[in-house]
Order: sequence, then structure tokens, then C-alpha cells
Amino acid sequence: MSFRFLVGALLVVVGCSGVTDASVTASIALVDGIVTVEGTVNGNREHCQGPHPFFSDIRAGMEVVVRDARGAVVGTGQLDAGEPYLDHRSGTQDVYYCRLPFNVGLTRYVDAYDFSFGERAGPSYTHSELEDLSWRIAVAVR
Repeated sequence: MSFRFLVGALLVVVGCSGVTDASVTASIALVDGIVTVEGTVNGNREHCQGPHPFFSDIRAGMEVVVRDARGAVVGTGQLDAGEPYLDHRSGTQDVYYCRLPFNVGLTRYVDAYDFSFGERAGPSYTHSELEDLSWRIAVAVR
């Protein structure tokens, strides 16, 4: 089978699959992150049952959107299932937190990136700040 035939066959399959150019978007960078909220854990303390009532909107599946300075969307993702974290505060009661990881594929490079989580505004980073952070961010919701 020649290379030309294989490429032609792939184009025919994509063309017949109903996929349009608008729905196929390649990511040029991947931002890894984690959102930490005060939460509760199950009886054996292995899984987050859900975030603290003040943060009940923050949960697995919540949309993460990244916009440029003009408000155009340059990446989307969603929060994954939470993992429990116990903070041993000296002199006070232990506090459980839920850490919800996420990945956002960026479709283009811009000067500034504004993150939002559902209806909550998140932090903003410049391109160079994200590079300095190796494209990894941590967000604490308090």
C-alpha cells in the first residue's frame, strides 16, 4: 500500500464521518492544574465525597475555560474527580481538602490567559508566567 493511498483513505474517512474543520482543533500547549477546596472525605478517607457546602459548585466535570484578553476562548477542559488531602494544622483541628486536577489544551498562544471555573473567575497568567511555571498551575478556592 503506498503512502499516497493511505493518506487519501484517511481523508475520505474523515470527510465521510461528518467531522467539520470547526470541530477539529489541535492543542499547541497543555496546561496541567489542580484546584484545592475544603471538602469532606468518605469514612475510609480515600475519596472526596464532595466539597464543602460553600464550594458545592466545584466538582468533577466542572468546565474550565481559558480566555485571552479580549474574551475569546483559547482552551477548555474540565475538573477530574477529587483526591483527598489532609492538612495537619498545628494547634488546630485537622482540615480535609479535595484536590481536583484538570488539563486544558490551548489552541493558540496569547499574551495573557484568564482562567475560569464554571461561573467562578479564576487567576490570570501571562504567557511568560505560564512558561516559568512549566505550564502547571495550582488554584486554592477559599
